[in-house]
Amino acid sequence: MSQNSQHIARGALFTALAQYLQFGLGFLGGMILYRLIAPEYWTVLAIATPWTSYLNFFRFDFSPAVISGSDDHAFLSTHFWLENATAALAFPLAGLAWLLLPASIKPAPQVWIFIFILLTLYQFQAFASTSRYLTEKRLQYQTLSGFTFVQSVLGFAIPITFAWLGWYLPAVLATTLIPGIIPAIGVLWHTRFLPQWKFDRDSARVLLRSGYLMWTNGLLGKVVYEFDDWLVGNVKKSRQPEWLGAGGTVPAFYSRAYNAGKMPMDVFAGFIGSIALSLYASALREGKERFLAVYRQLTWLLVYLIAFSSGVALLATEEVVLILMGPKWPPVVPLFRLMSGFILTRPLYQNIIQALWVLKKEKAARNTTALQAVILVLAGIPAVWFWGAAGVSVVVSVMALAGWLLAEWYLQHATGEPLWQVYLLPSVAMCIGLAFGLWLVGLLPPSLPFWAIMAVKVLAMAIPFGAILALWERNTLLAAIRLIRK
Repeated sequence: MSQNSQHIARGALFTALAQYLQFGLGFLGGMILYRLIAPEYWTVLAIATPWTSYLNFFRFDFSPAVISGSDDHAFLSTHFWLENATAALAFPLAGLAWLLLPASIKPAPQVWIFIFILLTLYQFQAFASTSRYLTEKRLQYQTLSGFTFVQSVLGFAIPITFAWLGWYLPAVLATTLIPGIIPAIGVLWHTRFLPQWKFDRDSARVLLRSGYLMWTNGLLGKVVYEFDDWLVGNVKKSRQPEWLGAGGTVPAFYSRAYNAGKMPMDVFAGFIGSIALSLYASALREGKERFLAVYRQLTWLLVYLIAFSSGVALLATEEVVLILMGPKWPPVVPLFRLMSGFILTRPLYQNIIQALWVLKKEKAARNTTALQAVILVLAGIPAVWFWGAAGVSVVVSVMALAGWLLAEWYLQHATGEPLWQVYLLPSVAMCIGLAFGLWLVGLLPPSLPFWAIMAVKVLAMAIPFGAILALWERNTLLAAIRLIRK
């Protein structure tokens, strides 16, 4: 292995370790904070976050152009001024919104405080963006991992300390500020980059072409991934705010349910998602047949992981919420289950999108995002009006399911091969596990502790999956493991 390859491999190892540390401390910190801080305090952040994102509407992402572009100081200085200028546009936009928005949708004063603090954070990140891109361009991932380690430790300790002292809003705010501030300070200190008072027009044209492309591609993503949070936090005249007892009038419940819905993808499928793109690209260089073989093996493993972990989460939602968040968050349970379509199909959709990118079908991938955006806008507004957070949860499920089906159709059309068979046996195992678990729980005495009930539910899901893997899928499992080990 060459010296450069060893450097990259070490960087990848340190990055993985830092990310798992960040996730582990974040997971443990969340369990503590959700018990110390009432949902109403989290609501301020849940409402402020999508507002801040939409007020940053005009900020451009120039990272591809900087990472692949020149190291010339004039080019880097031009990037610095452009990135900071597009980020700074959020402040006058926020001022206009504060002055002109009707009272029916204008955020409360404490939310505006959060919005302006978050906008300042984003501006500081823009200030550090050139240094960040330079560090990534130089493949200094060990350095970035060190900043992630510091961020993880401080992000765990400081919010918990604030919450323990009774400073609940500062504690909530710290959960967002620390992950943004620490890496930015780190890369500024590491690179010591100082821009010149210079603006190069040729460099600006190159940067704006790349930034505009990234900006247009990201607009639909802003709708798909953030518009539902904005609806729940700002459309307040729902005629039935507690349909099925889900969500109540506290937007934080929806935000926590959505984040919990991403856990099967983040925890159990995160590693597969991180290697899929490179594996598919490498396989395609060896030919279409090799690509299809690798796609089937990796997707097979992903589907089993998602079907099992999601099945357990949907069957044992009450126990999972109690363990992760404590006794203050029961409205999260029905919201989580109403998002079942999102929980099950989002990781599968992301996997197909990576395959479409490798096959140079970017337009098809963009069409799937457009379809989801249209569904969320057209159905999400009346859903939140009539049924509150529960209605939006159903729409998000339908949106994710539609995006996955369309992406699956595009992939089948691009490869000329039917690939749906990979979903069949895991789906059967999950349905059997859900039915078996519900039947077993009905036989249990009500006095049984919650951890024992959860153990029974996990066992009920594990039995059909274990049986199917042992009887019909053992060779496929071994082949998928060999592929990942390579």
